[in-house]
Amino acid sequence: MLLSGEPIVPKVEHGDSTLGQWTAAHWQPVPSQPLWSIVERIWYFDGTLNVARERIFPDGTIEIVVQLDEPHRDGDMIVPRPFPTVCINGLRTASGVVVAPPGRCRVVGIRIRAAYARSVLGIPAAELGNGTLDLEDVLGKVARDLGGRCYDAVEAGTNASGRAHEVVRASARWLVACVDPAAQRSNATFVADAILRERGAVSIESLRAETGLTRPRLAEQFRRELGITPKRFARIVRFHQALRSLRDRATPSATAFDLGYFDQAHLYRDFEEFAGMTPGEFLAATHYEGSVSVAEC
Repeated sequence: MLLSGEPIVPKVEHGDSTLGQWTAAHWQPVPSQPLWSIVERIWYFDGTLNVARERIFPDGTIEIVVQLDEPHRDGDMIVPRPFPTVCINGLRTASGVVVAPPGRCRVVGIRIRAAYARSVLGIPAAELGNGTLDLEDVLGKVARDLGGRCYDAVEAGTNASGRAHEVVRASARWLVACVDPAAQRSNATFVADAILRERGAVSIESLRAETGLTRPRLAEQFRRELGITPKRFARIVRFHQALRSLRDRATPSATAFDLGYFDQAHLYRDFEEFAGMTPGEFLAATHYEGSVSVAEC
């Protein structure tokens, strides 16, 4: 059973700041659960935001999102367009902006490791591109089932914490039903897992040698599954780790050293490409609690 072992007990937190008021929850499988290799986390947000624009960054995952109230909008468009109610974000390779609706918003997210997209969706992450799609276009009525389960779950909870627990559990059960337990781990999966394990600071050449593939053949297989090369994926993973390090108040120089950047210039180049800002600008920005996302005040 993919949910055998430890029970699903989301961590629930309540926030009240100049950014707004909310209840947030997240759950990450533990290593004893096979789902651990597939899903990075399941999260839930219920609240109101005083700052509508949120800048999000690449992290090496794809993400299913269920919006239970008025949907968020795509802030990268001249006229922001609402996202589909149940949607999926492909493997992001640059930062982007989402705009929260006025009033209360309740949102569920299932963050899936990109190399396991085929196990969950039946198609590789490469076919999703790096934008946002209606999940029903990918999975059909199964997507509607997820939306229905989430709606029922928030109705079943007796208080904010109870609703958070119920919706996270319902999402996890839906995910388990979607996973193909017979899906084979490919060379791309092996390499992606190793990159994540080493926080992006790993020799792609050494991983290639373990697969026994030539460099072009590995790049071709990896691109077919994830849409990008192993080297670019490793850069994204390491960049996301750098964001977390800086959010926790590490200096750019300490972050560059800890994550194996050749020098600070290499760190700055990744920030320019993946964030569109410098590490100093990221440090000076306003962040949502427990997140690397930036509130664009």
